[in-house]
Amino acid sequence: MAAESLWKVRPAARKFKTDPDTLIPAVRHPLDDSENRSKLSAFWTSRSARTGRKEENEEEKYTFEDPLGATIGDSEIEENVDRDVLQPTVKPRSISLDNTLENRKSDRSTFDIELPDFQPWREKRAQIASIAKPKEFGMSQIDMLRARLKLLADEKNLRSLKKAGDVSQKFLMLRENMISAWGREDRVEAFKIVTESAHLLQSIPPYSEEYPYYWLLAIDVVDTFGKLVFDRLLIKSNEARNKMGQTDLSANFTVEQVPKSVKDMAMNWFLKLSEIIDIPVRFYIECSMIICLKFFDESNLPINLERLALMCSQFPDDLSSIFARVHISRYSMLIQPLNRTPHWRVLHDWMQAPKDIMEDTHRKKTTAAEERKQAVSIQAIAWLVQCVAHGAHTVEDLVPLFAYCRKTLPLDEKTFILVAAVIEGLPSKYLAVHAEQILDIVFALHEDFEEPLARLGRRYTTVPPIEENRKFVKRSVWMRVADISDFQTFVDCCTSWTAYIAKYYSVKDVRKILDLVLVRLTVDEKTRKPENTSILVDLLSSFIEHVPENSACLSVATSADFISIVDIIGHDIESTSQKYGLEESEEVKIVEQLVCSSYSLIDFHSISDRNQSVELIVRCREDMGLRQNVLIHIITFLFDFTQFTHATMKSGKRKADFMRVCITNLALTIPAVRDVPRRIRMTGLNIQMAQLANFLPQIEVSCERVIEYLEVLSASPCSIISPLIGQFLPILCIIPEGFNPEKPSLTHFSKLLALVERNHESWSKESRGVPLAEIYINMLRYLCAARQVDPLRSSGCQEMHAGDQDHLSRVDANISDVIAKLFSLAAEPSIAVIALENVVMLFEIHEEMRSTIRGLLKRSVGASAKLQSRLDVIIQDLREEAETDQNVRDILQRLSLL
Repeated sequence: MAAESLWKVRPAARKFKTDPDTLIPAVRHPLDDSENRSKLSAFWTSRSARTGRKEENEEEKYTFEDPLGATIGDSEIEENVDRDVLQPTVKPRSISLDNTLENRKSDRSTFDIELPDFQPWREKRAQIASIAKPKEFGMSQIDMLRARLKLLADEKNLRSLKKAGDVSQKFLMLRENMISAWGREDRVEAFKIVTESAHLLQSIPPYSEEYPYYWLLAIDVVDTFGKLVFDRLLIKSNEARNKMGQTDLSANFTVEQVPKSVKDMAMNWFLKLSEIIDIPVRFYIECSMIICLKFFDESNLPINLERLALMCSQFPDDLSSIFARVHISRYSMLIQPLNRTPHWRVLHDWMQAPKDIMEDTHRKKTTAAEERKQAVSIQAIAWLVQCVAHGAHTVEDLVPLFAYCRKTLPLDEKTFILVAAVIEGLPSKYLAVHAEQILDIVFALHEDFEEPLARLGRRYTTVPPIEENRKFVKRSVWMRVADISDFQTFVDCCTSWTAYIAKYYSVKDVRKILDLVLVRLTVDEKTRKPENTSILVDLLSSFIEHVPENSACLSVATSADFISIVDIIGHDIESTSQKYGLEESEEVKIVEQLVCSSYSLIDFHSISDRNQSVELIVRCREDMGLRQNVLIHIITFLFDFTQFTHATMKSGKRKADFMRVCITNLALTIPAVRDVPRRIRMTGLNIQMAQLANFLPQIEVSCERVIEYLEVLSASPCSIISPLIGQFLPILCIIPEGFNPEKPSLTHFSKLLALVERNHESWSKESRGVPLAEIYINMLRYLCAARQVDPLRSSGCQEMHAGDQDHLSRVDANISDVIAKLFSLAAEPSIAVIALENVVMLFEIHEEMRSTIRGLLKRSVGASAKLQSRLDVIIQDLREEAETDQNVRDILQRLSLL
């Protein structure tokens, strides 16, 4: 049996009086026939009667939402709130990018087919979007407003002024409206909306540099419509088959397995499609529905795919025709990946189309708009090349492709785009094996080979040529790179091919390249121009980032040539780095204040649908939560809204579930706060919120996070950590613990005590150990609270944890450890006074404590006047207690204090 502890905790003081007539024990024997049963019965009977009378006066309420809107009242949503912005949390929105192209992944997953050595559409789509997104999305809010004000100042631009985001929002709105109409069973309206979306795409000038971006938005609407039609036909087929006792259709179903009614339904959709006269509009919608031929005419799918491929030649402009070809190619890969005929058809038609702007002689692009149009055309044709090359087993399968790449001089724009697209779109294995053939078509471009050569270097850095081709590639490439006259093109080629050399060749080869680059940078005056600093930094990094061995990397970085290059551009790098200072401008601070003020104008409490309120707060966090001041403001909103929910919602499962949604959002958002003390305090508040909702898993996780944050903060002064621990310990007093065998009671406290003990030596030297003593005193108070009897029991003898002796033994052991640490600091008079005050207040006084009290009294000599007055009050309290306690009286007499 364990020895009795020297420190006996005083019973908890009663801070309130209870009425013995209404007192009911919290723990009661189930067979107890005392008067408690009648008290309980009377209580619940009266409550039921009150509830019944209340329900008689209330109107009938529905606990479900009618899809037709019959049970939705007029006042359920405030009119001053945008209905399109507020979305229910049962289907949360995903994070949206500034370019508005990041929609729900589930809507586009159909085209993300995974094939070996094949770039999925989602990656190609992201590349096109990054190149073609309007300039407005890359500007700050202030720069955007300045540009629009400049346009408004010109009266001639007032009529033609159109914001890029307005067109984007129009497409997104059409998509949402189409989904809503489909959900209301309004198929005609959904068809009108998808037709309107295709017409809107046709109204955008195909020669504009933003056309590919809007094309991506338009096909999101069209693709969604096709998926909705296909899913509906599939569901109707399964319902009809289930009624006949048959199973659902398999993934590779045949026409014979489709019920007759569904075949007619599918044909009706195509009859509806035949009413569209405009060829481009019909093309896009028919492509989205072409897979529905599987329900009634699967054998003619290849013929129809080729027919749609031929329709691309009817498009008026070459840029729009390129993306129309990409569109049908996407669906061909989805439906019949091994059928290369549609892909060859669109590529042949594009190369053999009548003379247009793309037949002009190729020239170097001088404006950013021309470069963007060319870059996005290369990415689109690269998708066609990739589809053509998929399933090609021999070199002969791609002979027509390389024949197009070797057109005679003068070089036209189409041939240049095709060569760059071949490098971008061919499978990596083909590039690795047939490196000589690829370099042949690149160098056949004569003076225009630089950009495709740099592109090839980036591809080979990822997947190198086979071993027997590497020597030929290195010799051929660097002979041509050395002759490039344009400075920026030279640096670009050097950067891509230096990374390739550094990754797959020896350090000796890397030093040869360093020597070549140094000679060029030394004699070229453009080296010192500020606009070239960024590309030179990229060139330097390519020498050392891709070296596989650390020793070789050090050898390159310490070589004389490398240091000389750093010296040449060092001044420019220093001037460039000064632009990235951490000080925030007054302009940014004002914008943050305006954003916070704007959020404060929203009355989240007045929105009747709480799901929409949470969604609105979450969207505010997604859009502006990267700024710390705004993030803290939003977290404060969410805390306030969670407390409001707890105070106003009726108790029950719905309230608990909704509060857990709020608490989870807080738990996901608070770690983004950079200020660690503020993060700890917010996490503590979230623990208390979780306690209200009985969210035990979140309580456990949040407590562990607080201890982790304190570990991060342990290098800080103890004066910063002491208040944080003082705030965390009261929270530990109220959270349930000790009911998991793997984590007994006081688990979190033990981790906290171990943290303090590890830093005891360093913290004891700070401010004469006073902040550390405050930590130990707060720990004593926490342990005494864990050791005290339950004040709610009328008998006063029921201990916490239902008399768990293991728990009480752990508490006593921790009390002894903490007191030992505290007394080691008591040489300081102020700490001795505070320690004596808490020992007298928290523990019962008995004979064994006489020497402890005498020692603390002696060490208290020399305390400040303020602490001396507190010491006098302590002695006076002991004298008052001695009047009723003989043990205390005897101790004070021996200490000569009576």
